[in-house]
Amino acid sequence: MDLCANHRHMLLEDSGIPEGILVERGYRTVTQKAELAELGFSRPQQRVPGLLIPVHDVHGEVSLYQLRPDDPRTDRKRGKPIKYE
Repeated sequence: MDLCANHRHMLLEDSGIPEGILVERGYRTVTQKAELAELGFSRPQQRVPGLLIPVHDVHGEVSLYQLRPDDPRTDRKRGKPIKYE
């Protein structure tokens, strides 16, 4: 899946990232827990839907992914949402 309307708005309007950069970097919306499992996210981290953010290494290759779930889990010790997995 590409980006849902909410994620597209967040990146383009709120963060000011140009459309071309969104495509080049490979941001996308994930809606399936199985996809996150394949990428190495643990069961508690598999919160969907969410914004999947590829993290690139110094050579421009994707080395890992970060997830910004739409409904983040709460850090029990701090009582604050875990915005990124």
